[in-house]
Amino acid sequence: MSGSSKFASNDDSWRTKLYGAYDGLQQAWNKGVRKVVLELDSLEVVHMLLSLILEIPHFAVAWDVKHSIRNQWELKIQHVYRE
Repeated sequence: MSGSSKFASNDDSWRTKLYGAYDGLQQAWNKGVRKVVLELDSLEVVHMLLSLILEIPHFAVAWDVKHSIRNQWELKIQHVYRE
């Protein structure tokens, strides 16, 4: 499963990747998937999400991701290199 392209933009910004992560998490949760490995090619976004787990607030979409992370599931967040 991958994040939706509805948030895609011409730039490859961390904000776009964060929206994609949120959308992918929402899709997984809504389909009943409870074990997720979230792979991102942006180390900055991976660090941002890991810090969210440690209760460091950011902006609105990050708050939504933070809420999704707290769902009752097994979630691993990891960095992968873009091919």
